[in-house]
Amino acid sequence: MSFQPPITKELLFAYFAGHATVLQEQLIEKWVEETPDNEELFYSCLHEWELKHPQYEADTEAGIDAFNRKIALGMQEPVPADTFENRPGEQQVNWRNWFVAASVVFVLISGAWLFKDLWFYKNYTTTLSEVSTITLEDGSKVVLNTSSMLQVPRFGFGQNSRKVHLEGEAYFSIVHTPDNKKFVISTAAGLQVE
Repeated sequence: MSFQPPITKELLFAYFAGHATVLQEQLIEKWVEETPDNEELFYSCLHEWELKHPQYEADTEAGIDAFNRKIALGMQEPVPADTFENRPGEQQVNWRNWFVAASVVFVLISGAWLFKDLWFYKNYTTTLSEVSTITLEDGSKVVLNTSSMLQVPRFGFGQNSRKVHLEGEAYFSIVHTPDNKKFVISTAAGLQVE
């Protein structure tokens, strides 16, 4: 049989205040689970401790005054903003909201920038020992060799630009446009073929 020190009100108050040691915390948690009487005593001490150490003190007079004004106005006009002017932490909440909004905008812009290739380009790829034939929007045909990738603009290909990016090998059969637009192939090595 092991010796267990008694659980006192002072020890429980230290636990509620966060001043108990790890061993004391484990002892109290085990003690609470032993019997319903211990649990009841635990919560009554917690209630007593919370009454002596309130976490939030409401300004009841300002709240009652605002409520009475609202009733007197017939709930037709809004309560003036200066009613809650002296609430602690209100300015911090506004800054927190701005910070959250700015963070969301930053994440959206960063995501758009990082994934712009997925949105603005179609990617055609082939795996090892696979050959694929692709017909582009302007009618040009591309035979993409094994382990290759062709990147084609999603919007305006043929009207604004006929520039593609190739990594690997491909055979191109280019259709000439009435306005003689150049077909440009840029490679991973930095070369551009017209």
